[in-house]
Amino acid sequence: PLVLISYALNYAVGGQGVAGYRLVNLVLHLGCAVLFFAWMRRQGVAGGAWAAGLLFLVHPTHAELVNYLSSRSDLMVSCWYLGGLLLAAQSRWVGAGAAYAGGLLSKEVAITLPLLAGLQQGWARVRLAWRPYLALGLIGLGYLALISLNRFLPGSLAKAPRGWGEQALTQLK
Repeated sequence: PLVLISYALNYAVGGQGVAGYRLVNLVLHLGCAVLFFAWMRRQGVAGGAWAAGLLFLVHPTHAELVNYLSSRSDLMVSCWYLGGLLLAAQSRWVGAGAAYAGGLLSKEVAITLPLLAGLQQGWARVRLAWRPYLALGLIGLGYLALISLNRFLPGSLAKAPRGWGEQALTQLK
């Protein structure tokens, strides 16, 4: 629903003019680049963080995300996801949980955030401080329960356009 809300706000401000939609997509992409830079720096890539952030910003594969208005869900989930990873790395769990929820309300691929947050922290640290990961897991379970109860998940699985193997390979790319 967050993506639809962003489209509605875009329409309310600028109508059907494409420039406003592209501007929002560009701002989201810039936000992702800044978050990626900050996350890389947090990971200890001090000198290379600038290069990585700049490469993320100007890489040609990201051009379609800015230009295709329908790709806003990818931009939004990327911002939420990168923000969640950064906040988890800083042990700011309330913010990480809010970012995780925002990611889930933008695109379902955000469901993997607790796993990646745990991997970035390392198993030994997760084992000692497991409660925040449990909280993230409960947010994810709540999301899955919500989309199951409103019949979105069962309906989507029943109308799958391709088999599970093809779907897995498509998502891996």
